[in-house]
Amino acid sequence: MDNTQFESIDQMADATAAGLSQAAASSAFHLFRDERFRRLADFDRLTQTEQDRIFNELVVANLVLIMLTFEAPDLRLADEYREYLAGLKKRIPQAYVQNLRDLGIEAKYLQDWEKL
Repeated sequence: MDNTQFESIDQMADATAAGLSQAAASSAFHLFRDERFRRLADFDRLTQTEQDRIFNELVVANLVLIMLTFEAPDLRLADEYREYLAGLKKRIPQAYVQNLRDLGIEAKYLQDWEKL
């Protein structure tokens, strides 16, 4: 078990956002590699560019789903937790771009993700 100690709430939010963005990408990859999904999407007939676009859309869908969940009006939370989730929501896109940067993705592609 990881007993990481955080020095601030911001540091904890950054680590959480990084973990959530990695989970979103992992989930997207799992679906992307699913044989049934690939068959239904007729992957054998798609170009590599189109396959890449589909993967990116799966990642975006997962990231947005996580972010929208944090602003769901029916969450029963104290105000300070809503503030934390709002801050966390803002960090998720940046965390995904950092994940891509850590993987060595070229800067021109990172700029596209930053625009999203």
